[in-house]
Amino acid sequence: MAINLMFIDFIVPIARIRELYPGGWESCLYDHRRSLGGSVYFDERLFHAGAMDPEAGERLVERWSALGFVAQEVVDGKGVWKDFCVLESLLAPEKAPGWLSVDLEGRAAHLAGTQPGPVAGRRLVHERRRTREAEAAFKRSCRRMRWAAVLLYLVKGSRPLSERLNQWLLREQLWEQAKSRC
Repeated sequence: MAINLMFIDFIVPIARIRELYPGGWESCLYDHRRSLGGSVYFDERLFHAGAMDPEAGERLVERWSALGFVAQEVVDGKGVWKDFCVLESLLAPEKAPGWLSVDLEGRAAHLAGTQPGPVAGRRLVHERRRTREAEAAFKRSCRRMRWAAVLLYLVKGSRPLSERLNQWLLREQLWEQAKSRC
């Protein structure tokens, strides 16, 4: 898969998140649960957080650097992004890391050495919101994505995953029944 590029794009390989993020991938999803499906989305290999102004992009760099991610390294006398990168997708990337392939024409990026595939991200949001039914389905999908992030985070607790999934499915069924009555 590939990820859609917005205006200012903060991109991290999921493998690096598993290694460096406190609590791993599950904690990262839990921490960003409110923005999933909005400015935060991911594919199988890359995590994306978008920003609309340079200050927000700088805050992302500062926050992730404080978590232990290394922003840049010097290669051949030039600074290049290391654990994550920040791109202004309207401009040609000057310090693009070797692990990222950017398609400026298609406004998408994917992990180098892999097939791009379908594009995940905000572009799909606009396509799915064309009708009321599609908008409702999209909201359910986002809610499920957020619940999945919460469940992945909570799995680290003492209760087994199957019990938590059963609770979630029961809640979803009850929620759908209550909505259909209204």
